[in-house]
Amino acid sequence: MINFRLRSWSRFLVLLLSWLVLTGSVEAAPRLAPSSAPGGLAFVANAGQFDARVRYQVAGADYIAWVLADAIWLAVPTGAPGELTTFALSWPELATAAPRGRAAADTVFSYYHGAAPDDWYLDVPAFTTLAWDDWELGADEAGLWLAGPAPELNWIGPDLVYGEAAPTQVRTEAGLRDLPFRLGRAPAAPTAPQAGFSTFIGAGLWDEADGIAVDPAGNSYTTGYTTSITFPDGLGRSQQHGIDIFLTKLNAAGSALHFALHINPNPGGLDTGQDYGQAIAVDATGHPFLAGRTDSPDFPRTTGSYDDQFQGPTDAYVIKFQPDGAGLVFGTFINGQTSQNFDDARALRLDEAGNVYVGGGTFSLDLLPAGLPGYRQVHGGERDGFVVKLAADGSQLLWGTFLGGDSQESVTALALGADGAVYAGGWTRSLLGFPTTLGAYDASFNGQFDGFVTVLEPSGTQLRYSTFVGGSGEDRVYALDVLPNGRLIAAGMTVSPDLPATTGAFDTSCGSDGTCNNDGSFSRSDGFVLELTPAGDAAVYLTFLGGELGDEVRALDLDPLNRPVLTGRTESTGFPVTGDAIDNTLGGDVDAFLTRLNLNGDRLDYSAFLGGSDWDAGLGLQMLGDTAFLTGWTRWSEATPSDFPVTAGSYDESHNGDYDIFITTFQFPAPQRLFVPIVVR
Repeated sequence: MINFRLRSWSRFLVLLLSWLVLTGSVEAAPRLAPSSAPGGLAFVANAGQFDARVRYQVAGADYIAWVLADAIWLAVPTGAPGELTTFALSWPELATAAPRGRAAADTVFSYYHGAAPDDWYLDVPAFTTLAWDDWELGADEAGLWLAGPAPELNWIGPDLVYGEAAPTQVRTEAGLRDLPFRLGRAPAAPTAPQAGFSTFIGAGLWDEADGIAVDPAGNSYTTGYTTSITFPDGLGRSQQHGIDIFLTKLNAAGSALHFALHINPNPGGLDTGQDYGQAIAVDATGHPFLAGRTDSPDFPRTTGSYDDQFQGPTDAYVIKFQPDGAGLVFGTFINGQTSQNFDDARALRLDEAGNVYVGGGTFSLDLLPAGLPGYRQVHGGERDGFVVKLAADGSQLLWGTFLGGDSQESVTALALGADGAVYAGGWTRSLLGFPTTLGAYDASFNGQFDGFVTVLEPSGTQLRYSTFVGGSGEDRVYALDVLPNGRLIAAGMTVSPDLPATTGAFDTSCGSDGTCNNDGSFSRSDGFVLELTPAGDAAVYLTFLGGELGDEVRALDLDPLNRPVLTGRTESTGFPVTGDAIDNTLGGDVDAFLTRLNLNGDRLDYSAFLGGSDWDAGLGLQMLGDTAFLTGWTRWSEATPSDFPVTAGSYDESHNGDYDIFITTFQFPAPQRLFVPIVVR
């Protein structure tokens, strides 16, 4: 497991190891007795989820580390894609004594390493300090420390490469000693984006959050994917293996993880599996739901679920977890029954009865069982979009439909109306056959890729309306929501200068020049926001959102006054921001953003960049009252040390290398309401 509770304490450990190389020995640090490890460093016990040689894995660092009875093994990213270098510090004289955990950590860890419950390791304990008979390993505000009579310590591994020549101090019983070099990177100075919190979650390689959900208490749940490795088989470089799913639950203060789950169906040997968490929801009782795709035959599922048989090569899945993360309520595939094809879940919603709505794309002609109710049961072309309704207990599909024409489609967003109607958004490249309705806003395919919005009646067997959203270029719908009055708001990206913006909208032209900044061979994308009438026959407004380079809206939610709040990514220095923006300057090549439109779509109530001096993107957003919870990814590189804004006291204030997840909250001012007296005559 690569845990997602991370700090930059590896800097201190590497410094300590470097001191050992120079001196050949180490004097013990004075014994401390911390009750908890600052920032969340923990030693996770091996309950069978790790290599048998491992006693504990270090969680909470920007390296991967294992504690054996007689050594610490570490794997540190080299900077080359997918490569790590491994080394060890051993103490042979302690080999006969097993380390014991002291001071339980706050975070719960669970691991799902296959389809069978016997391969799941739930509620694995973690500790903030390890103890041998007269020796301890722990952490404080400076980093990892060794306490007790110093044993003979041996360095095993490749030569170290020293960094800049700034002095660093090491604590020993003889006092502070300066080292003539510094390895690693200093943590970024925390800055507050505004009221709320901002934190990293990451593991030193590529970690990306693709969705966020928030429960009524303000706990936030994120899912996505992470790269990971098994225990190294030797010294030196170890190739990165596989892509795995994660699920984290962060407390309302943003200061601690309630749990972190790692789903790796291929933990032994060479792990080349690719498993993605792509959509997330949480119900009123705190059960997290995940949907995505997997190519792992041993992916965790439960007996009695709708489909517990992997077909491959890639299947969609839905999992419902217990509220504490320590167990599956159900896990099921959604796949073709005989034709082995690609199935992919991209969107997930829950109704009040606990039924699960899933949308995505499929190449499987028989994804929908024969006789299942639904609007369209025949696959239309190469790849069709799909929407299915799964029973609350995960045991059966209640209805399902393909949405497609003669080419390719995918459903990327879902929303539920107050009357039970199901709103689906996505993209299509079908010239013929994609279903639209008479009198729809746009019943004709416009070229290249078009976005679409399709509304299914609660039974799933009829269309309320279905329309294209697009122009002559590429257009995609990535996010949507429904107002109480039945109007729909959709958002996404466009490279169409002729996408029909409405008169009086906030921005009526694509890019900074009206041509999507076409240079004769290439156009830049803009974000867009569209509000449709309840009948889907006209635009209430359609506005572009962007600047001179690439921009796109990836997620939206509605605030208490039903104003759309948006996030995504922008490359444009001219991306529109408001005068009160917390950040009004593009920090790097790509920034995330937070934008709120007014109800009429003709003005920005608020808009700001969110990012540092490298690359950042917003991929998920949910509102809880007037608080926006954003997630996505932020990149760090040696050339541009991370200055993404984080808050003091948050769960993880230090970027962990490569791509990290961020969770940032933004508190909007309470809405001002106008009360008008009514005079009865």
